Amino acid sequence: LEERCDSVEKLREGPCCDTDNDDFLRGVVAHARLTGLRSSGLNGQVGYVEGFNDDAGRWMLRLHNGGPVKLIKRANLEPYVPRPSDACAACGEGLNLASF
Repeated sequence: LEERCDSVEKLREGPCCDTDNDDFLRGVVAHARLTGLRSSGLNGQVGYVEGFNDDAGRWMLRLHNGGPVKLIKRANLEPYVPRPSDACAACGEGLNLASF
């Protein structure tokens, strides 16, 4: 966090800057929702933030419905807030990641 960002782009996406808007990406358990992706089928899906990939310059997100970790730009992540439409991929029941 003491490291200074070299560019405006890094300021928006990199982990080196501690802003109030990025607190949801840090912590022992961090959840996020996908938004604004060209592949609209992924928009709205939720997952677990597994850290930042320095080489790719993107956040690592493991979707709740499984599959490999996805590398996601900061601009495409928003804080997880439970929605009535959230459902478990395995059983179809209501899902609230904040309750885990």
